[in-house]
Amino acid sequence: MKGKGSIKIWAVAVWLVVWEVAARLLNKEIFLVSPIKAIMRFAELAITGSFWLSIASSLMRIALGFLLAVAIGVLLAILSHKNKRVREFFAPVMLAIRTVPVASFIILALICFSSKYLAILISFLIVNPTIFENVFTGIQEADNELIEMSCVFNLTLGKRARYIYWPSVYPYFRSACKTAIGMAWKAGIAAEVIGTPKPSIGAMLQQAKIYLETVDLIAWTIGIVIVSLCMEKVFIWVLAKVDASLRSFPKSSHGIFVLNNSSGPERNPDVLDNESEQHSGPYASEDAAPAVELKSLTKSFGEQKVIDNLSFVFPVGEISTIMGQSGVGKTTLARIIAGLETPDGGEVRRLTTPRIAIVFQEDRLLDYMTAEDNIRLVNEELTTEEVQSAMQSVGLIDFDKHVSEYSGGMKRRVSILRALLAVNAVILLDEPFKGLDEETKAKTIDYIKTKTHGKTVIVITHDKEEAEAIGADNYLYL
Repeated sequence: MKGKGSIKIWAVAVWLVVWEVAARLLNKEIFLVSPIKAIMRFAELAITGSFWLSIASSLMRIALGFLLAVAIGVLLAILSHKNKRVREFFAPVMLAIRTVPVASFIILALICFSSKYLAILISFLIVNPTIFENVFTGIQEADNELIEMSCVFNLTLGKRARYIYWPSVYPYFRSACKTAIGMAWKAGIAAEVIGTPKPSIGAMLQQAKIYLETVDLIAWTIGIVIVSLCMEKVFIWVLAKVDASLRSFPKSSHGIFVLNNSSGPERNPDVLDNESEQHSGPYASEDAAPAVELKSLTKSFGEQKVIDNLSFVFPVGEISTIMGQSGVGKTTLARIIAGLETPDGGEVRRLTTPRIAIVFQEDRLLDYMTAEDNIRLVNEELTTEEVQSAMQSVGLIDFDKHVSEYSGGMKRRVSILRALLAVNAVILLDEPFKGLDEETKAKTIDYIKTKTHGKTVIVITHDKEEAEAIGADNYLYL
């Protein structure tokens, strides 16, 4: 898509005419060369081997400096996000690089470095702060709700980086690279003009200046502009391909995960083993064995006490309901059970540590993905057929659409399916039917009851009819 500030051909043509007229009126080529003569001289240079050798040498130095700046800038941004001391340590350096004139860096660098490597160093120094600041901002702007979702569903660090952090960083990174490539060429060529390594564009510009060959100066400048633009276009094209590749989710493999039509997906053997151990623990019967046990929980936010000395048992394999009006602490309690909040007092105890899946109050989906990819993100063993069958069961048939094109109710059902089809031992549903009409709600409740058979489910709601419809065995009133 062309930006609003993209250059128009007619505007370029007008300025070329103005340039040509001004050159003819002045009639002094030492000051102002006709664009026609400059272009003709560029064409003459472009058929010589020395021209391309100079271009290639300068391109190699400046591209190397740019790529080093990108790599180290990204690394420093990640480290600064992880540890604020790293950012504090490098802040004075970044400030100095941004404020000290390029010429000062070049002269200082010539004392310690060979002119052959000067353009690499200067390009690196000029580009690095831009990359660092933009990538750091992109990381900081990553959606905290999606990060929490990834923690609850135990996504790997690689998946978090690829599907949550990268889409947040990419617009900043792309913008920084477009700006930084031009900066790298300006600074790199300036370094070559002063250092005059041979062969290089800078050395040819210096030679043109010494002999007052203004037409050569303009011709070489045309070459710089063309090569700089080509480098930008190629790099941004590659970056777009990388972005598309990183955002795409692997296709499902078939025959790995088998659905049981009567009771839902086959559960992970580790979860079954864990739950068997729970049944044989210090509790005498299955009905008494807790998947989650709350002991004397307290939680306050400032002066407001939200949870006060709460104890409760959520038994294995049963549906329990947390009920209460808005603002009484239902969601806070769910976050404590999931490990997203730390209680002020008391503890959450388990005989084992079951994996938890949540339907948050917010859907927390990756909008640029399809519904299938959002669901398979938390369980890659699912096949396309299994996911689409589940979607049809709750009235979703637009398989190929990105979630961004879904209505609120459709997104809600995808969020529910993601939790139900994840590999887990405990399922938390926080106001799961918000935004669903009565017909869709009834269909979704039927699906939940079928797919949670034998699983430990905790439903958070203020609606007793919803709790009864889903078949709650235990009630906790807040």
